[in-house]
Amino acid sequence: MKFSALSSVAVATLLALSGGAQASLVVMDQIGPDAASTQSQPVVHSQKAEASFASVTDTAVDNFSLSGTTRLTQLDAVVQGFGGFVANDFSSITGWYVQVYSSLTAAASNQTGDIASVLVAPGAVSLATGHNGNAREALVSVPIDLSLASGGYYIALVAGLDMGNTRRQIGVTLSTYPGSPGDNNGYLANPGGGGGFANNLLNTREDLAYRLLAADPVNVPEPSSLACVLLAVLLAARASRHTSTARA
Repeated sequence: MKFSALSSVAVATLLALSGGAQASLVVMDQIGPDAASTQSQPVVHSQKAEASFASVTDTAVDNFSLSGTTRLTQLDAVVQGFGGFVANDFSSITGWYVQVYSSLTAAASNQTGDIASVLVAPGAVSLATGHNGNAREALVSVPIDLSLASGGYYIALVAGLDMGNTRRQIGVTLSTYPGSPGDNNGYLANPGGGGGFANNLLNTREDLAYRLLAADPVNVPEPSSLACVLLAVLLAARASRHTSTARA
C-alpha cells in the first residue's frame, strides 16, 4: 500500500509537469488577435493545381527566424478564395502544403520546400470561414511537427486545388497587424512562370497573414531536474506518511 500511495503522488507530479509541455510559443505572428488585423485585398496567390494546370504554382512566402532548435507545431493563415470560389465552400481544396525554404531563391525555383514539405489532409485542418466578414475568406490552422535548427527561413501555406471544373483559385491575404517579424518582407514566388506574372519572384512590400507556433521548451523540464523534483516529492510523501503513523 505504501508503494501505491507514493506512486500516486509521483504520477500526479509527472502529469502536472508534462502538462506544461503542451504550451505554445509564438514564433511569428502577422495575423493578430482579430479579423480587422488583416486585409481582404489584395490576395497573394498560393496554390498548387492538378497536372493539367501545372503552371499554376504560385506561392505566398514570408520570412521567420529561430534563435535555437525549435519544434514547430502549427501554421495559421488567413486565406481567401476567388475566381470560381463559392461563399463558405472550400471543398475544392485537396490538401494543404506547408513549405519551408532556405532562401527566396529556393522558393522561386521550386514550389516544394528544400528544407521541409508537409502535406496535411483537409480533415486534419481547422477552417473558420467568414473571417473579416468575407464569406470567401477563412482562418486556417494547420497542425505540423517540424524540428528546425536556429537560423532564418521562409514559409508558405499552399492550397492543393482541383481546378478542372471549378476554376477556383486561392491565396493568402496581406496583413496590417504590426506583429513579428513585421518587416514587410512577403513575396510571391512563381516557379511555374504562369499566371501572367512578369517574373518568378515579386516582393509584395507588405507582410502576409501568417502565424507560426512552436512547442514551448521553457515548460519542459530537463531530465535531471525532473528526477530531482520527483525524488523530492517521494521523500515528502514518505515523511508525511511516517508523521501520520506516529500521531496515530
